[in-house]
Amino acid sequence: MTLAQKALQDAADQSKCIYVMGYCGGKPFNMRAQGFEAKLGAMRSASSACWHIYKKGFCRHQESCNKQHPACQVPVRFLVEGVQLNSCTRFAGAFKQVVADLALKVTTQLEESPYVELVAAFKDKNCPGWTIELTPKDELTAATEEYLLTLAKNALFSASRNEDILYIMGLSAKPFTSKAHGFVTIIGDMQDDTKVCWDLYSKGMCTRDHACRWEHPECLMPLNVVVKERSRKNTLPISLHAAMQQHFGGSAQSPVARR
Repeated sequence: MTLAQKALQDAADQSKCIYVMGYCGGKPFNMRAQGFEAKLGAMRSASSACWHIYKKGFCRHQESCNKQHPACQVPVRFLVEGVQLNSCTRFAGAFKQVVADLALKVTTQLEESPYVELVAAFKDKNCPGWTIELTPKDELTAATEEYLLTLAKNALFSASRNEDILYIMGLSAKPFTSKAHGFVTIIGDMQDDTKVCWDLYSKGMCTRDHACRWEHPECLMPLNVVVKERSRKNTLPISLHAAMQQHFGGSAQSPVARR
């Protein structure tokens, strides 16, 4: 994340009109689960700009300011797709098991859709966390893809509703980050809902960072959902069952095709 923050700042330094808002202040970047958020502002004219809002991120004069504020501001969110297990071995193992169960529940729900030909959850060696792949029964179109991704989001909401130790980070704000033909969401642990930082869990962002007195998640894991086109053979790198056997012991069995 430090490298990404520097790269963003360096790119803005090379621009003649784009600035990282608050770049001279103490907090141009706000903490998110597995990442950070910043705002880019566009400057019309350096001679008439309110440099205080660009440098510090706020203006003391607000509406009475006679200088120009940004013509527009755009949020930039950076996400690190990695697995974080900073808890004890026992709890980290329990967290991984619960996330695996969540992936299985989502898969089971999506199998019931008449628009889905094949759905599978697996541990991809090229991607940390879990991946759920959806294959439509009919030809893949933009409308079909959007519909299937909406089904997957609803299934995630439903499957995680009654879980005790996990939470979809940023649930009340923007819990899903779009990717090519899919999205990714971050699953975090929640050990005591009376002590957690609800800004981070619910809104997805904590402005207090390391000074926050509330609990942040110790374990985080990405869950990817991807819609793929139909093919004669849907070859999966590792099936859900085999991946669970690898992580939690036991002998792996051959993948079993479902539907």
